[in-house]
Amino acid sequence: MKSCEKCLTTFVKGQPHYYHSGAIMSLVGDAPNLVLDFEMYNSKIDSSRKDEGELNVAKRLLLRVVGDYNEAIALLKRCVAIVIQLLRLF
Repeated sequence: MKSCEKCLTTFVKGQPHYYHSGAIMSLVGDAPNLVLDFEMYNSKIDSSRKDEGELNVAKRLLLRVVGDYNEAIALLKRCVAIVIQLLRLF
């Protein structure tokens, strides 16, 4: 079987199986879905045997996306605040 240094490994009936895994952040809903970013497990940092592996991947992804889209998030917050104020008028 082919593998690389970043492969995660699991054993089935004593045989190694190599794979990659990760987390994806996307916008979903009625409009077309849009992938914002993704983060792969890093076998040197995360381990498929540790419970916190998924959380570590998600934290790295979230920190990067918030940094990359910080201005868009701030604009969205302002828009939501304006809409809430307008709704209170009615």
